[in-house]
Parts: sequence; structure tokens; C-alpha cells
Amino acid sequence: MGATLDGPALLQTAPECLARTPGVLRALMMGQSREVLDRKPRADAWSQTEVLAHLADFEVSCFQARVETILRGDPVLAINPDKRATDIPYEAMDPFISLDRFCRDRERSLARIRQLSAGDLTRLAVHSEIGEISLANLLAEWVSHDLGHIRQLVVAAAQPFLPATGPWRPGYKHLELSPNIAVGPQRTQSTQRTP
Repeated sequence: MGATLDGPALLQTAPECLARTPGVLRALMMGQSREVLDRKPRADAWSQTEVLAHLADFEVSCFQARVETILRGDPVLAINPDKRATDIPYEAMDPFISLDRFCRDRERSLARIRQLSAGDLTRLAVHSEIGEISLANLLAEWVSHDLGHIRQLVVAAAQPFLPATGPWRPGYKHLELSPNIAVGPQRTQSTQRTP
């Protein structure tokens, strides 16, 4: 198992990872139709459209806002992503506009992160559901959130192709939808988490 990133290493590595996400998302969406992006891989899973809307929404409402909240030491309120997905509603959002919005807002996020010091990462706040968190925790969560949703988009994009792989399908178990993987609304109890 690798070493945990903290302090200066986290402050250098996290923005590098976060800066890659817009390009990865653009590559994943390239050439896909709205119909394909709107398709749910299964009834209880988010479509790629919903994932992109969620990323665009949480970039500002969750991550950018929480950086400032933690720096002030104010309480951090939990956000239920499934409720937001319904309230906004994510499924009605244009995925191409969501992606553009995400990319624009990510640039602002990166500019703000680059202003932080290693000392800022030790700043603490109390999250309404999970207790004490640091700005370092939030930065690591931000990268993990990106990577989790990139994986989710890859798995969703693979679904129409898997049945056609025939005898090779057992080699693609990592792309199968699993009940233990959070894929959107009605997550299983083992993966339920409120950011």
C-alpha cells in the first residue's frame, strides 16, 4: 500500500489530479450522442448526463463552498446527492453544457487551491454527519470524488458493448455493474455516503 499524501505533497499532487479531470471527461464524451449520454446503465443508476450534471453542480455547491467554509471554521452541512439530483433535476440538464460549466468552474477551483498553504490544510471544521474534517481531508475527497465518477462514466459507457464481447466477457468483470458500486440514486447501504 502506498503512502498517504499530506501537507505539501497533497497540495502539489491534488491540483495536478484535479486539473486532468476536464480533459478526461471531454475524451469520454467525445462523439457520444445525447441519446447515449441519457441512457441509464440500469434503473437505479445515474446516466452519464446525470453524472456530468452532478460534477458541475458539486464543483461549486460542494467543493468550492466547502474550501471557504473550512477556512472560516464554520460548520459544514451534509449534502444528499440523490436529493439534489431530483431537485435540480440532473436528468434534464444538457450534458454538454454541464461539461462546459464544470470545466470553467474547475479552472476557478484550481486557481483557489493554488492560493492555499500547507498550513491551510490543517484548518478544521465539523461536518454535520461525519464529524471533524480538515481542509486536507476535503482536498483528498475532491480527487477521490473525481476518480469515482470517472470510473462510473467508464462503466456506464461500457454497458452496450459488454454483451457483444462474447467469450471475452469474463475478462471484463471490472466493467460490469455491481450492486456494491455506488452508481447514483438508491445506492446500496454499504456504499451510502453523504458528502
